[in-house]
Amino acid sequence: MRVTHVLNRMNFLDGGPPRGVIDLCEAVYSRGHEVNLITTDDVDVPHSWRGRIHVEKIMGPDLPLGFFSRKALCSSISIIQESEVVHFHGVWERLNHQLASAARRSSVPYVITLRGMLDDWSMSQGGWYKRLFLALYGQRYLDNASRIQCTAQGERIQSSKWFPRTTPVVIPNLMDLSGFQELPDSTEALDTFGDRLASPALLFLSRIHEKKGIEYLIQSMKLILEKYPSCNLLIAGDGAEGYIEKLKLLADELNVSDHVHWVGHVGGTLKNSLFSASDLFVLPSSQENFGFVLFESMVAGTPVLVSNLVDTAEDIEACGGGVQISQDPQSIASSVFALLSDSSAISRMGTQGREWVLQNLDGQKVALRVEEMYLDAVAPSIST
Repeated sequence: MRVTHVLNRMNFLDGGPPRGVIDLCEAVYSRGHEVNLITTDDVDVPHSWRGRIHVEKIMGPDLPLGFFSRKALCSSISIIQESEVVHFHGVWERLNHQLASAARRSSVPYVITLRGMLDDWSMSQGGWYKRLFLALYGQRYLDNASRIQCTAQGERIQSSKWFPRTTPVVIPNLMDLSGFQELPDSTEALDTFGDRLASPALLFLSRIHEKKGIEYLIQSMKLILEKYPSCNLLIAGDGAEGYIEKLKLLADELNVSDHVHWVGHVGGTLKNSLFSASDLFVLPSSQENFGFVLFESMVAGTPVLVSNLVDTAEDIEACGGGVQISQDPQSIASSVFALLSDSSAISRMGTQGREWVLQNLDGQKVALRVEEMYLDAVAPSIST
């Protein structure tokens, strides 16, 4: 099967979607399919793709309002026309809408992965503009998709009202778990961060953004330090300097700065080691449709505290790998107290979470489900 993926930017600064698309392209290719990727930014495309996965980089947009000229899209449209199925990632991108129109003109079926963009919180951000955009461009894009992939039941429940004519399928994000077949060794993180990982150590690792709820986590440290005065919080990730400075000022005002450590971007084996070296992982986010870091922490054997606003929160709690928290300092602190006072619970949750991720998010198993989605999308065109 000839499969073409479309992601506006293959740049890790955009968070989880680029990483998810890379892993998915690799897995689909490994199952014997021809894979193309169309993007405007190929900065984080793996060098190993050369000669295996074709990447078409588009220059632009070159027209007002973010649109692309036919000249700019000429080669990409040819790739779309020669594809058997196209997989779009995202909802709002002009590139997606224009190439979806080309797919419809050529009777090439396509599927869409929403990437959380139709979740309730996401739709509340600039809501009137997004509704207008749907009316002008987006609704046809959604209504004519063969399938729409949600990465959790929570996402399907929130988002399906925006595409009542299209069949949703729930398939989790594919993850590369090759670095977690053995429990990560904590030595690298302990050597790198030293006393900042003195137990108990809480970890936040994600893009530093307003939606992540970091201010609630910092506020909770005021309460946590009253009971655990040696507790440390490591905040790993990049973000806007102005927002980070605002969070640092909050930590200063609460007199918790000595226990809140900003360690910047952490990746590779050091990231895996940091999960393993931490006692608990905390993500009090306003919205996540999947949250790769949650499952990385779980497969590293570290329990997670996750906001009940996250689409996968119920799945995480049900599998025993974490607990849901409300997005407020008292709820975070209470859950931290409950777990730190029960080492057997931490050990049990670490084991259960790891087993669940290895069993349910295995790359080949998820790739098979994605392949079945492609076949379902192609089937109507085959029958005609």
